Amino acid sequence: MKKRIFLILLFIATFISVLARYYDPLPGDITITLWLQDLNHPVMAALMRIASSIGSGASLFGFMAFIILCLSVIHRYRESLAAIVAVVLMGLNHFFKLIIDRPRPSMDLIAVRDIVSGLGFPSGHAYQSLIALGFVILLANIIIEKTWLRMSLQIFIVILIFTIGLSRIYLGVHWPSDVLGGYLLGGLLLVFLLTVFESSNTNMLFEKQSLAT
Repeated sequence: MKKRIFLILLFIATFISVLARYYDPLPGDITITLWLQDLNHPVMAALMRIASSIGSGASLFGFMAFIILCLSVIHRYRESLAAIVAVVLMGLNHFFKLIIDRPRPSMDLIAVRDIVSGLGFPSGHAYQSLIALGFVILLANIIIEKTWLRMSLQIFIVILIFTIGLSRIYLGVHWPSDVLGGYLLGGLLLVFLLTVFESSNTNMLFEKQSLAT
């Protein structure tokens, strides 16, 4: 099942990446961005900036460092190693940007509400939040026993990941296709991480086990 999901994500991510490499922006990018930016309310603006801050590289890398420390303390060394690899995969964002070499949205086309440097595709916020927070969604399966609490947290994280992506479009620093590419590439590498770790050992990653050593 994971192999099938991986192959589907690989195909779609490659397709979107190739399009982004040669077409800027993609059809629908401007229309979607302008529609979202028309929802210009002080509460909306504040929410988008908060979400963007949460999804920043500094926030997510710091968060993952905390997760790795906590996993080590409770002797979940296998998951801790997986988290370290996830951090390494998060760092590949810059590599993807160099390959696609797509500029960020222009002020001539949309409202750019935040001035940032660097390339556009994929959105680092979308890519890294999908890996880091997606990892936590899986981790919740072994940490949180109560079903209602676990599912509530997982739903909240899904909404947060989605909001982080929207914030980058709202602020005018990424096209919707940049964000979509970030989610696809992040999901692709998260599935890859799970597949590698689970195939390398008979003990399934994120399987419920006794926390005692």
